[in-house]
Amino acid sequence: KVCDNVIFLLCPHTGMSGRGEMILTSVLAQSLPTDPIMVLGSTDEIPPNKINEVKKTMLKALERKFPAQKIFTLDSDSDAFNLVRTLGAQKRRCNLMRERRANMIAENVVYT
Repeated sequence: KVCDNVIFLLCPHTGMSGRGEMILTSVLAQSLPTDPIMVLGSTDEIPPNKINEVKKTMLKALERKFPAQKIFTLDSDSDAFNLVRTLGAQKRRCNLMRERRANMIAENVVYT
């Protein structure tokens, strides 16, 4: 019950590593109230005509985990504005997994 939106930053050169896939799987298993948003990292070294090709490749790789609709880039101010608008327009889903589980309040917690 910490956040409503999650943004993942993807490397346009290497894609998602094994550790990144483990983090994505773990976060998706927590039953998020909204779909995670994917943002493509710095595309300075990629030619402009290849950016759409990189986005399509990333979408194909992500479709195994969840139905990703779009990968955002932050190359211009309008791209950043579209990302903020998407964040504001997301609809929260009811999270039944959390509501059906009991909550526990502890006075003393020790992690080992």
